Amino acid sequence: GQFIYPCRIKHSAINGNIYICDGDNHRIQVYSTTAQYLFHFGEEGNNNSQFYYPYGCGISPITGNIIVCDSDNNRIQIFDQRGKFLFQFGSSGTNDGQFNYPRGCDIDNNDNIYICDYYNHRIQVFDSSGKYLFKFGEKGKNNGQFQYPYSCGISPTTSNIYICDTSNNRIQCFDKSGNYLFQFGSSGTNDGQFQDPYDITIDKLTNNILV
Repeated sequence: GQFIYPCRIKHSAINGNIYICDGDNHRIQVYSTTAQYLFHFGEEGNNNSQFYYPYGCGISPITGNIIVCDSDNNRIQIFDQRGKFLFQFGSSGTNDGQFNYPRGCDIDNNDNIYICDYYNHRIQVFDSSGKYLFKFGEKGKNNGQFQYPYSCGISPTTSNIYICDTSNNRIQCFDKSGNYLFQFGSSGTNDGQFQDPYDITIDKLTNNILV
């Protein structure tokens, strides 16, 4: 029920629970929809079910499984709804299927997993078993390029992917295959401008984008 740097919050459409990345406590805390503490899982380390700064998570809309970005361990760990470890994938590096500080993720209606590979300035996509599918993006400021993509959100109706392109102070939108569609935002403090946007989600009722 206490936190040090809570950095992601996700709601499960399967069981209604709220899952929070308690980043600097190296654990995931789980609450009911009325904010009642239920349980937590994880501790500091690099073994299965342990974390080193879990800074991102997502919930499968099909199985309710929890996908955790185990950021400093450069891997993704998968758990069931009760926090039971299922499997993991990924390692440190720049090759396909490797990560350099994964920071955010989301899951589409086909149960594919989209990972913000933060220091590699790209998005990597995997199926529900952790098999690498494809990637898009590279470091830069042009359309389809990123500077430290921090998190992503997927529209439940269009399957478009919205990326917090954090150090470029903008949101970029792609189709489900990673093709660039459009962007919005710029650096500043006015309405519609951003200063290091860190998180994004899509309202499932209105399809509005919350940053």
